[in-house]
Amino acid sequence: MCGTCNDRQPSETIRMVCLAVFLCCCCILTGCPDPPLTPDAPYVSVERGIARASIELVSLGKAGENLAPSEIIIFGPYHKATRTITPMPGEYSYDHDDDPSFLIFTPHQRVSEDILYAAQELVDGQITEYDHAYWNPDADITQILICPPDESQLPANHLKFYVHFSKPMRPTETWEHFSLKDLRTGELVPRPFRHIDLWDEQNRRLTLWFHPGRQKTGVNLNEDLGGILTAGHNYFLLIDPQWKTQAGQPLDLSVKKRYYFTAVDADHEQPDPNKWELTPPTVDTLQPLIISFGEMLDFATAGKAITTCSNNEELIEFSQQADWDGTRVKIFPSKPWAAGDYTIALNPRLEDLAGNNLERPFEVDLSSETKDFAKKLTLTFEINQ
Repeated sequence: MCGTCNDRQPSETIRMVCLAVFLCCCCILTGCPDPPLTPDAPYVSVERGIARASIELVSLGKAGENLAPSEIIIFGPYHKATRTITPMPGEYSYDHDDDPSFLIFTPHQRVSEDILYAAQELVDGQITEYDHAYWNPDADITQILICPPDESQLPANHLKFYVHFSKPMRPTETWEHFSLKDLRTGELVPRPFRHIDLWDEQNRRLTLWFHPGRQKTGVNLNEDLGGILTAGHNYFLLIDPQWKTQAGQPLDLSVKKRYYFTAVDADHEQPDPNKWELTPPTVDTLQPLIISFGEMLDFATAGKAITTCSNNEELIEFSQQADWDGTRVKIFPSKPWAAGDYTIALNPRLEDLAGNNLERPFEVDLSSETKDFAKKLTLTFEINQ
């Protein structure tokens, strides 16, 4: 009996080999499904205070197809206890335009040595923390970013700029370090700025106001000196290169210190949520809800546009990030979105570049004081299963 079995083993082996070859050929001809890919963790580097977060596109597999860059990777201050990131505004790019291998995110603001940062790929949720030990901020030059962005078209009744510095600045009489030049006349505009120092806690972000009394029609300064901006004129906002940081270093001459913009017709209309466009996320993802305003809104208040978000009256934890030009805000959930009907409450203080907010216009006719100017303060959207 055993001999019979042994006699049959070679033929059994041949049949098994033939079956394996046959199945392999079938796979080649018909195609086998690719095994699921696990995205690589993001890579984070910082050079001269400028962060770069990148991810290899091929590691995303089919899950990364048809996703916007902001739906793939984010970077910003990291809240370790809750494992959440507050996304920073910035720009997305690729290592090669023709055949890209990596998606790269570069934030507009430089990183601070006393804040923990991290990058997260949103397809699988992997997080990479950044180690500050390799960065020497003292060797960096001071850089400046201004919001709204350079070469913008601003209403003639524009109110304020946000000026971001890479290093803490001396926060006294800051208006003395700025001037405004009308390129049509070639002259400096007299007394354009409000004499007030409005800094963040680190003295790195300045809110620079045009004087509201000159931008609001019918008040004394406007009647005596006229408005600051004239529609159709181009302007330079100039910054004194000898202005010093808290450490006593003057602003580096290689840093761009003039900001160009064009004044257009004054804006007296409130933002209207009825005209906004909502792009809902996909269920069971961390993709952001995107709200497009259809116009440039104030960057600071756009970053606080939403006060609550709820799904069938259950409050959702979220963070929000405004685009640098204030045209959109993205709402990131702390947990993947569930299917259902959602309601978001809007911040009534959300305003445009001319100070018109959801509650009332910046300028109100005294004869219309009893009129209700308030816009609707809730929006709804649906996420399908």
